[in-house]
Amino acid sequence: MPIIQVKTKNHPYEILIQEGSFKDAGELISAKVSPCRVLIISDSNVAPLYAEDLKKSLKAFGFTPSIWHFDAGEQSKTINTLTRIYEACYESGLTRKDCIVALGGGVVGDVAGFAAATYQRGIPYIQIPTTLLAQVDSSVGGKTAIDLPFGKNMAGAFNQPAFVLIDPELLNTLNPKIISDGMAEVIKYGCIRDSALFEILETSAGIIPSAQVIARCVQIKADIVSADEFDFGERMLLNFGHTFGHAIEKASGYSLYTHGEAVSIGMSAAVKVGMAFGVTSPEILPRLTYLLQAWKLPVLTSLSTEAVLTALKADKKQLGDHLNFILLKDLGAAHIHPVPISDLRRAALDSLDQLVLGVPKKSFLPDNLIIHPGKIQGSVRIPASKSLAHRAFICAALTGKTHWELLVSGVYAPFSDDIKATLRCLHQITEAWAEKKKGHFVPELILDCSQSGTTLRLLIPIVAALGLEACFTGQGRLPKRPIHAYQEAFTANGVIMDFPENGDSLPLRIRGRLTAGKFELPGNISSQYISGLLLALPLLESDSTITLTSGLESESYVNMTLSVMSYFGVPVTRNTLNSGYHRYFVHPHSFTETSRPYAVEGDASQAAFWHLASYLGQEITIENPALSQLQGDASMQAVLNQFSSNHAEIDMKDIPDLFPALALAAAASGKDKRIYFKNVNRLRIKESDRIESTLAMLAGFGVENVRVLDNEIIINGVSSLKCGDISSFSDHRIAMTAAIAALKAEGDTIIRDSSCVAKSYPDFFSELKRLGAEIETLTEGGNT
Repeated sequence: MPIIQVKTKNHPYEILIQEGSFKDAGELISAKVSPCRVLIISDSNVAPLYAEDLKKSLKAFGFTPSIWHFDAGEQSKTINTLTRIYEACYESGLTRKDCIVALGGGVVGDVAGFAAATYQRGIPYIQIPTTLLAQVDSSVGGKTAIDLPFGKNMAGAFNQPAFVLIDPELLNTLNPKIISDGMAEVIKYGCIRDSALFEILETSAGIIPSAQVIARCVQIKADIVSADEFDFGERMLLNFGHTFGHAIEKASGYSLYTHGEAVSIGMSAAVKVGMAFGVTSPEILPRLTYLLQAWKLPVLTSLSTEAVLTALKADKKQLGDHLNFILLKDLGAAHIHPVPISDLRRAALDSLDQLVLGVPKKSFLPDNLIIHPGKIQGSVRIPASKSLAHRAFICAALTGKTHWELLVSGVYAPFSDDIKATLRCLHQITEAWAEKKKGHFVPELILDCSQSGTTLRLLIPIVAALGLEACFTGQGRLPKRPIHAYQEAFTANGVIMDFPENGDSLPLRIRGRLTAGKFELPGNISSQYISGLLLALPLLESDSTITLTSGLESESYVNMTLSVMSYFGVPVTRNTLNSGYHRYFVHPHSFTETSRPYAVEGDASQAAFWHLASYLGQEITIENPALSQLQGDASMQAVLNQFSSNHAEIDMKDIPDLFPALALAAAASGKDKRIYFKNVNRLRIKESDRIESTLAMLAGFGVENVRVLDNEIIINGVSSLKCGDISSFSDHRIAMTAAIAALKAEGDTIIRDSSCVAKSYPDFFSELKRLGAEIETLTEGGNT
């Protein structure tokens, strides 16, 4: 029976850690406290599971117990809950000779402990923690508190319990997310005091901590608390990760992150701050990141740096004009590092967004701008592949896990508008799916796909396969882009599709549930139709086939879908028919949680604009080029190499998104060059009519020797690019191509509706400025 002594000066006590000890709680407590009235304080999650059993056990050993509980969650850690506990104490007849038992997680322990410290100037209390976080951290050490509107734990007291009873078996009823939440504190102990413990955690990632690991964490905290009960010295080490963590919780309104998630981000931030000040070894960061992510804990936040720094000012650990940060010299070796607020801002603010929180500065997104010709140089880090991110987030969501977003890594804020649309819709779909599985009524979903055709086409069959009713809407040109191919495919498979306004485009209402069967689609439509079906059909109850009736265009995107599905455990078989066309065999199969998050690589489509810049003579290096063969657009450099010939022929069938950049490169290749682009007709149904918009852009730069034939465009090169007034046609790829071309033009170039780059690359113009481009915002009326 492992017993740990907490040797505080005035209130020493014992912590018992033993599996199965909860069933003997009455007997064990009676050895510490004489029979008396006991108020069991719990919450709405724990009370139904354990409160009555505890009441019976106490009653069997002469206690007079009663139960009071409140709604579970940090939102209940308020003065209102505290007042209600006082009322429950009064109604139960508690005196200073009686006792409170805190049965629950950290919130229960904090509020019940504070009530015990202050009711009738203090009555004994006992901790029975039921979560991992509470067992290894909050139940030990006597810190009690409630939250106030202006800060977490801003009202509280040091109040050591009379006894702590820890039964690791109580963790068996917790869902994995709650276990992960507690692991942040377990990992913290390895970071600050015990590198051997950290190594054990590295080799047992994903395994619920044993009683021995829990005991080691408790022993570390007990030793620290015994040496510094009131948090004036060594005990501050326990705040590793909490300085930023509490600020993140406050800045998010205590709704975006659990405590453990916030501490996880805070530990990552603390390591990066330590690196910025030259204190922390850079070798720690990848090890800590791996371990946190192995437990599905976040290491980045989308909150702005300014919001977090503002919240830091209200930190109760702020002493005068400085803040005590806990930084690591090495694993197991933490120390207190006072940082003046002014120094923190001066030394780290310029890089805090990226260094600490992983959030770039607010993007420079003017509606209209002027770009002066000139040179740029430097390295760029392209955003995550939008195409891969769409598919990875969808597969992660289809696992049914509540923490599905954490199954994808490498996609950082600021998110493109398209990814925002997919995430927004997926949250609605997964919540509705969970309710439907419980047998609850689910009303019609309103799914706004913004301007993202990928979001729309990939999610329509998924919603149909889940049997949800939904109305899909969109903005910009999306309502006009065709989606009729699904209507034809779904006709005989249980789904009704209605276009209430115009018969073949958004808004779209779907109802019914998709049934398995044979689906036929032409291969020369958008590959997103095929990808959408591939993602949806494993959700059905029997086998299905997808047969293509013509050759497949943009095949790389379908292969990308199959690759991501395979990563999430869903295999698909593909055969080539005698006709030369493909047939896909899809069996019912669950999307499964992966041992490591799917890492999304850099976006080859966005890299294309920097390849264009290099082609035009700029000195640009791409730090994170796409290394896999999944993205067809990774062929940009290879295609540009073909322009060395005077007459090149480029097939756009599989790389339609590269056309604006390639067309501009062709035009700027010199008067002797003639470049043929084949299979271009599908470009007319992009964010703009991309043939019309690209040719208008070229004309704006003085390129007019262009011929448009049936499904073919011929561009003759020019010796120089004129300056012009360019409309982006609200097409992000036109705007970015024009911006790169403007650097090579003979004079200043105006680009209209330039903010449309937010659709795929919100930081594009910020990056362009950082690399040295001279850009001015064009105000309404045409003035800079």
